[in-house]
Amino acid sequence: MSSIKGKTAVVTGATRGIGLAIARALLDRGGRVFICARDGEEVDQAIASLENEYAGKIYGASCDVRSYDAVRTLFSQVNQAFGTLDILVNNAGIGSHSYVEQMSVDEWNATLETNLSGVFYCCHEALPLLKQNGGGYIINIGSLAGKNAFPGAAAYCASKFGLIGFSEALMQEVRHDHIRVTYVMPGSVNTTFGRTGEQDPATTWKLLPADVALVVTNLIEMDPRALSSRVELRPSEPKAWLVSDCALHPFGILGMATTETEVTSTTEAPLPALSNAKVLSKKGDSVLDKVLHLLSSVRFGIVMLSILLSCCMLGMLVMQVNVDGFDKYFAHLKPAQKLVYGSLGFFDIYRSRGFTLLLAITGLNIILASIDRFPAAWQYIRKPKLTASPKFIAAQMFNAEAFEGADPTGVAERVREAWRKHGFRGRINEDNKRVTVFAQRNRLNRLGAYVVHVALLTIFTGGFLTSRYGVGGSMEIKPGKISNVFSTSDVTLEGARGSQQLLPFQIECTELEQKLIRPEGSLDQSNTIDWLSYIRIIDNDRNFQQDMLVHLNNVGDYRGYRFFQNSFVPVGNARQITITFERAHGGGASTPPIIIKRNGSAEVPGIGTVRYVNFYPDFDVDSSGPTTLSRDYNNPAAQLEITRADGKRIMSLAFNPQLADQYLTRADEKIGKEGGENPLLVDGNKIILRDFEKVALTHTLTIQYDPGRTPVYIGFTLLVMALCGVFFFSHQRVWAVIEPNGDGSKVYFGGNTNRNRPAFEGRFNTLVQSVTGGLKHE
Repeated sequence: MSSIKGKTAVVTGATRGIGLAIARALLDRGGRVFICARDGEEVDQAIASLENEYAGKIYGASCDVRSYDAVRTLFSQVNQAFGTLDILVNNAGIGSHSYVEQMSVDEWNATLETNLSGVFYCCHEALPLLKQNGGGYIINIGSLAGKNAFPGAAAYCASKFGLIGFSEALMQEVRHDHIRVTYVMPGSVNTTFGRTGEQDPATTWKLLPADVALVVTNLIEMDPRALSSRVELRPSEPKAWLVSDCALHPFGILGMATTETEVTSTTEAPLPALSNAKVLSKKGDSVLDKVLHLLSSVRFGIVMLSILLSCCMLGMLVMQVNVDGFDKYFAHLKPAQKLVYGSLGFFDIYRSRGFTLLLAITGLNIILASIDRFPAAWQYIRKPKLTASPKFIAAQMFNAEAFEGADPTGVAERVREAWRKHGFRGRINEDNKRVTVFAQRNRLNRLGAYVVHVALLTIFTGGFLTSRYGVGGSMEIKPGKISNVFSTSDVTLEGARGSQQLLPFQIECTELEQKLIRPEGSLDQSNTIDWLSYIRIIDNDRNFQQDMLVHLNNVGDYRGYRFFQNSFVPVGNARQITITFERAHGGGASTPPIIIKRNGSAEVPGIGTVRYVNFYPDFDVDSSGPTTLSRDYNNPAAQLEITRADGKRIMSLAFNPQLADQYLTRADEKIGKEGGENPLLVDGNKIILRDFEKVALTHTLTIQYDPGRTPVYIGFTLLVMALCGVFFFSHQRVWAVIEPNGDGSKVYFGGNTNRNRPAFEGRFNTLVQSVTGGLKHE
């Protein structure tokens, strides 16, 4: 099957009746259509009636097909608008009721030139474009009058007889160029053709224009291997008085077959059943066409976005594996919950294959929908409607009229200047003594939806990169420790399993700090303002080092890896200590206070080099040596290494003044029994722990490698800006059509907007009044 979607078509005589129905049917099936007719105002009116529904897909121009130059200009405009051509429907035609003896030469020439020569001119100009495109379809709308003549229609019948011969010859000439040619011969069609006024409601037995349009679309969508070169179409139940009615009023039913025609004629190829009401939706699309149509539909996109949002909400309701405390959460789940959630990937939903597939399908929908609809929006930017007519103005959202006492050119200049002061830049165009001023603002608003699409695709790309290549885990850091290993957690149906990942660089913890609300209080979170982790990045591959500080409001970042302050081990430690050396049994002054940072050292005159080795918040001694009984600061002590001037190293401990004497006495008693030196004395000096700065033993950093972070940030920024542009602004267009009227000019004002109609109504009135100083709306 062949699809009309995305194809370009030219339909002549398309401002009403059969031609307009064919144009609408092609548009309904996704085509782009260029219509033409002799009356330019009718073309404008037809475009205005279709533009809101088929914006960017309907074009048109006035053209008298009797003029070869006019036809050449028409196809030049078509080539400029589309750059290609797939379908030509020759529908333009005229008829008159005249017997040969009374018929004028001009009447004969007009009928033959329109109905036959016009078809030749259009085919002559269309064929190069169709061949350049690799093929296409030409459909000539004829009549059953081309098969059965009747009196008073010699010129009309001759033109339709000739059209049959022309179409059959053309079909044989171009069929091997992949160009199909069909001539359609409708019988009685309820149109205004041959009458003045509207369709005749009393003749419900006649065909409708939509019936002919359905035949045309079915022909185009027929598989290219088949060709129905001739189609005869007639009412299924014609009136019995048809013959006498033809004799009395032949052009009241022009294009209607006679009774003899009804009896003897046949249809060359069968077509699907036709409806007498409207053009039906297209049938017989290939599976691929149906899939593409679904994938590019807005409704499908909304459904996919809703599913994605539901998955994101699910990710917030079900704790994810990379969240602190997941182990406890998982342990409390019921076995059925573990099985279902694990099988569906709920514990790591953003990295699951299903979520990635949803992102891919939604992204494809956005791309296809943009490709399908962007050309229509782009036409507002590339080819604004610079000329208009009163009929076009009448079809606009808002319109008004006024009389001015100046000539059209002078009025146009005044309109442009007045509108410029209100932010509308006007352009003046003159056509057939009619001057049009066109102005617009915020035209890029038409592209806002596509900027939103780009933003969403950027976000989805970032999400895919994160789910495919991202990794997260944690690393416990302690001053003096260097590592490039961090822990991760994977979820299986058996539970959460830990694993390890390697960084492409090393992390050295240089210092930890904890800011407390009450320095004398504990290390609990309720008493903590912030945790600060001082780290150094060591990248040997790049011969690079970088110091950085990670805390609650400051995230570290290097080579795409981000470091967050996550938690801490609430075992008491000291960031720095303040000590003094005092004589054990009096008799001498103590040393000045000495401040030593963790893993640091200080020179003490008369003592040597003192290095801070360890800290015990609740000091005790067991069989293995010094230890701590709890994490609280119940009995703080600092372990020191002292290097004397002779190079000898000894280990000692510093206690607060109350405990120092107690432990010193115990040591003396032990020495009295066993002998030896008191390990708590250094050259007869005891070490007093005067003060210390509280800090946790270790901190835990969360490490995330998120290659999609930058695209996501860019996407969300762009999304917010695009949504603001879409909803807070609108594309506003205004026209002023100025025609000579006696000693002055008549001005027709019209305008429309793509959204926020109430706000534009006030602005439109202001624009009109800026020209007229007050106006009555029509």
